[in-house]
Amino acid sequence: MVLYIDTTESGLIYLALAPDRKSLNRKRHTAEAEIAAQYDHAEKLLPQIDKLCRQGNITAEDLDKIIVNNENGSFSALRIGVVTANALGYARRIPVESLKRDINPTVRNKYKPVRPVYSREPNITVKN
Repeated sequence: MVLYIDTTESGLIYLALAPDRKSLNRKRHTAEAEIAAQYDHAEKLLPQIDKLCRQGNITAEDLDKIIVNNENGSFSALRIGVVTANALGYARRIPVESLKRDINPTVRNKYKPVRPVYSREPNITVKN
C-alpha cells in the first residue's frame, strides 16, 4: 500500500492511500482525505494519517512506500510534509519518493530521504 502526502496547497493537507503508484496516479484510491490546515499542519498531519489508515482498514505495517509532494507551497507546510514522510519511511524502513521522482536514484530497497524543493526563500518574521 502507498501513502501519498501533499501539504503544498495553501491551508490544506491532502492524503491518499492506493495499492501502488500507478493506482495513485490514476486517482484510484483506497481512501483519501482533504483536511483544512491553516498554520497547524504539524498538529494535524500524523493524527490524520492514522485516521486515513483506519478508514482504509490498514495499519502502518501495511505501508510499502510513501510518496510526498516536495515542490512549491509554503516553506513550513512543505517542510512538515517532507519531514513527516521521511520520518515515517525511516521508522518503517520503507522507500520514500518525491511525487515527480528523485533525479538521483540510489540503490533500491535502501532508505533515502526526499529533499524539499522550495519555490522561494523563506519569509520568517518575528511576531509583533
